[in-house]
Amino acid sequence: MLDFLQSIDEQIFIKINQDWAMQSLDSVMIALSSSKTFIFLYVWALIAAIRKFKKRALIPIAAMILSFGLADSISSRVFKPTFKRVRPAYEEHLHARFPDGQGHNSYGFVSSHSANSFALYPLIILILVDEVKWRRPLFFLMIFTASAIAYSRVYLGRHYFGDVFFGGLLGALIGWGIWTIYKRYFLQKL
Repeated sequence: MLDFLQSIDEQIFIKINQDWAMQSLDSVMIALSSSKTFIFLYVWALIAAIRKFKKRALIPIAAMILSFGLADSISSRVFKPTFKRVRPAYEEHLHARFPDGQGHNSYGFVSSHSANSFALYPLIILILVDEVKWRRPLFFLMIFTASAIAYSRVYLGRHYFGDVFFGGLLGALIGWGIWTIYKRYFLQKL
């Protein structure tokens, strides 16, 4: 069964990394995977939390930091060393292309980029946007952004689809859990 799933993951990887790749998309995918690209979102979230919650901004900021921190730690320090799934970059038979150069450690399950973005980005909107007419479209924009980041990781040869799918699932569960706790214990007190 695991061999069958690995085979499917490799086929999806080859489609995204090679068959559907275009040189004109390389720079977009590199930007999506860069931690520097979304600094504006983090700065905006920090400023928006301070403006919205004033002296009580520490709780929502802590919720966002905790969401990111848990996703990053669990994906990097629990999943990767436990499963030890080798990244496609280290599988010579895949002939992976690396528009931004080969690198990183050898384990890729689950994708930290996916876990982090699915944990944090939707949570930012849930915490900071009150207006219903804006909340839903911005929430889905954040889901789309997190999905694009996940796709870029496969496109760049860093992960299999299964790595980013389960990383996104892990992140979404963490973000949902933090939101549930935040909403139940802190939202009414702010």
